[in-house]
Amino acid sequence: MARRRGAARESDAHRAACPRILARRRILAGCRSSTCLLTALLLGLGAVGCASTRTVTDTPRSSTEQLLVSEAIERALEGLDWPTLEGVAVAVEVLALGEADAPYLQAAAEARVRSLGARVTAREDAEMVLGLRAGVLGTTSQHSSFGVPSIPLLVGATPQLDLVRVLRRSGYAKLRLLAWDATGAAMAASPPASAHTRSDIVSVLFLVFHRGNVDPEGDGEVDVD
Repeated sequence: MARRRGAARESDAHRAACPRILARRRILAGCRSSTCLLTALLLGLGAVGCASTRTVTDTPRSSTEQLLVSEAIERALEGLDWPTLEGVAVAVEVLALGEADAPYLQAAAEARVRSLGARVTAREDAEMVLGLRAGVLGTTSQHSSFGVPSIPLLVGATPQLDLVRVLRRSGYAKLRLLAWDATGAAMAASPPASAHTRSDIVSVLFLVFHRGNVDPEGDGEVDVD
């Protein structure tokens, strides 16, 4: 009789405990599901953040860098004080710190001289020699980003997620012009003229914006602040 009563009590206690056990199991299952969901979400976000585009160039400078430098040269040439050149035979001599941009600077300077009415000729036939000095010709770039850093997990880690990415590229040119006659006597000198071109690419998630004073996909004549 006592055994039956004990068995009955154990059975009643087991029945009372069953709901609590089931509740605990549901909670644990829910926690596991939440953990899995959170992990999947982080991995998904990481996969989105991992996606990127890398521009590859087959030339020493990318097309955007070439545009920045060429536009800076053209604008600096316009800023120089040129002497009167109408009908004058002129030789143009260029001295640049880097050899890569010297040919373009030479051609651009000669085109500018022709537009002012001069005849471009060799030095031995020139009535005036224009010496163009390039103190600065080059580009700079700066990368910055804002987002979620890599998060360690039980297995591996999530990739870094960049919410905002900014690529700033700039071109610089600083020119000085000197003029002398065929005998070497100084005739004129222009104060230095500088130009700064820029092209910024701002990416916000999947949206991409362009800011700058040159247009990499256009003719380089835009001005966006």
